[in-house]
Amino acid sequence: MRYIDTFTNTSNSALNLLVAWGGDLGSDGITTVAATASGDLTIGTNDTWALTIEDDGGLFNPAGPATDPPVGYVVGNNSILSSIGDYDSNPFVNSWPGNGNEDLAFVYNLSLQAGQSTSLAYFLYRGLQENNTGPLGQQPTTGQEIALAQTVLANLAQNPNFSDLTPQQRGMIANFTTPAATVPEPASTLGLLAVGAIGATSALKRKNKQN
Repeated sequence: MRYIDTFTNTSNSALNLLVAWGGDLGSDGITTVAATASGDLTIGTNDTWALTIEDDGGLFNPAGPATDPPVGYVVGNNSILSSIGDYDSNPFVNSWPGNGNEDLAFVYNLSLQAGQSTSLAYFLYRGLQENNTGPLGQQPTTGQEIALAQTVLANLAQNPNFSDLTPQQRGMIANFTTPAATVPEPASTLGLLAVGAIGATSALKRKNKQN
């Protein structure tokens, strides 16, 4: 699933904005980082995508099994992602503590001239619960859905699908560098994107522009 939020500076002066996208993952105190774009198990501002799971064993094992459907996030590929925050506790100030916390937020830094509009795009992925019978009779084993999610997320980060947008709309997206005009979405990705566990609510914090 793709979200696009657009922000317009209706004032007469330039503004800097902090924008947080995130919410409650639904994986409780056993939220576990399973993978990131950088290859480690810490979600950072250099990551174009990340994947979390619920580890019912309480061991924070990134290999699974994913006892709730794995949830992945594609959050952009340039430097405007400024921090990873705690969505439930002022994400603009408090960093996300990592494993064991289900309130994840991606915080962006935007600069808008008077009258300017800009957009942020995010992709949300939701897989299937492992070691459980899925809605179509699937029975993914431990690690199977985690591996599939990483493949889908890496592809989306490299080939984001904005083919339905106009050139003007694509040009407004701030967190992807030169979004492609037409990028076919793989059938495997399309079939697995679904409503996810993370909210699309965005929060704003305005700061006076630094001279």
